[in-house]
Amino acid sequence: KARAKQEASTTLKGVATDWMNHQTQKWGAPHQARIEASLNADVFPMLGDRPMAGIKPGEMMALIQKIEARGAGEDDFHARNCRSAARN
Repeated sequence: KARAKQEASTTLKGVATDWMNHQTQKWGAPHQARIEASLNADVFPMLGDRPMAGIKPGEMMALIQKIEARGAGEDDFHARNCRSAARN
């Protein structure tokens, strides 16, 4: 069980969820809801269950390009922020 918990916390979804929880004091509820909706709609279905260490830059770029292609520039910004926060 400990290993499963460790693996879950190192997935993109786990890291992003921790990041969002850390940001709640800084963000208003509407902003947090937009970020969470964006991650749930665009990021988590494609890469959310993957371990952070296994996600290649090209996969992140493909995700960002997919978001940009549908005209969701702000979502692209949030995806880049999430990627950046995960690396720090």
